[in-house]
Amino acid sequence: MVHCNDSATLMLSRFLASKASIALDWRAILAQLLVAAIGVSGVSAQDTSRQYTTSRVSVGVGVSSEATLAGVGSNLPKLPAGTQVEPQEDSDQEFNKVILLARPKIESGNVDALPDAIRNAVSSMVLSILAHVERDSSGKFRLVSVGAGFATPVEGELTVVTPDTAGDLGAKLGFVQRQLLGQNSKQLDTLPIVARSKQVLVFDAPSIMLTDGKHEKFRMRHFIWADSSTGRTATFVWLLPERSDAAGQQAGKLRWLPPGLKERREIHVDGREFSILGIPTDRAFALEDLPPGRDLDWTDEGRRLATKSSYGANDLKALVAAINASLAKTKQDR
Repeated sequence: MVHCNDSATLMLSRFLASKASIALDWRAILAQLLVAAIGVSGVSAQDTSRQYTTSRVSVGVGVSSEATLAGVGSNLPKLPAGTQVEPQEDSDQEFNKVILLARPKIESGNVDALPDAIRNAVSSMVLSILAHVERDSSGKFRLVSVGAGFATPVEGELTVVTPDTAGDLGAKLGFVQRQLLGQNSKQLDTLPIVARSKQVLVFDAPSIMLTDGKHEKFRMRHFIWADSSTGRTATFVWLLPERSDAAGQQAGKLRWLPPGLKERREIHVDGREFSILGIPTDRAFALEDLPPGRDLDWTDEGRRLATKSSYGANDLKALVAAINASLAKTKQDR
């Protein structure tokens, strides 16, 4: 049974009923906050000192035509309820590699426009992206799958929960947290896979970014790779225009993330994007920046390939080569 925090409920009810407060539509707020939060972005709360080793992270991938296309066009799978998002090295659970754990925090802009109950609820849910990496019969590691979900503490462990399983798993969620969790599935259905091989998965996520003082819509592209020899993973992200058919579109900066990144995702509130009734538009909340990592220079070929709406075998192989070239240039510049 999901527990309801009566004091938080009462506080939210009083806030919404107060004539002295802006009449916020909290259901709309939660929906729009999730749109903002799903894009991988923010400022790191941990692991910012983690070292990169370019000599070891060469994104080699034997892309073959039969290995590229399974799953392309479908959405990223959802992590199973009950998955622990900080697995031990010897864990036998399906998703065994942390790609990203991101805890949203309403940090800047018109933060006073929101009640504490909503601000606290947003920070209680951790966006979790994990990979399933396994060794095959030949002894090589392969990237079986990548999944996304939202986690919250359950008996001291960050655990993936869904609206149907939170109570059974023992998650103690308040009223607003349950409403927030209820929106998760809708947002996790907007992460299309655009490339796939035995070692690589590329997917997009809708993102709203703070750009020159305004909230603008983008797609955040995520390139996730698993080393066939060691099973280690590497992740690269970049921004693209919201529409894949936009004329003259260009890829944003290429950023290489630390492995197993844990971040605090800072969200900006734009009070101009609320109606007189307190209803937020779809641009009311935005991420302040890309996740922390090391910026790499695109090659000309890499920048061209980075904007493609999907990848066949040859294009994916060329994109891998371009990212390797960017990594090699970084090593030379050190």
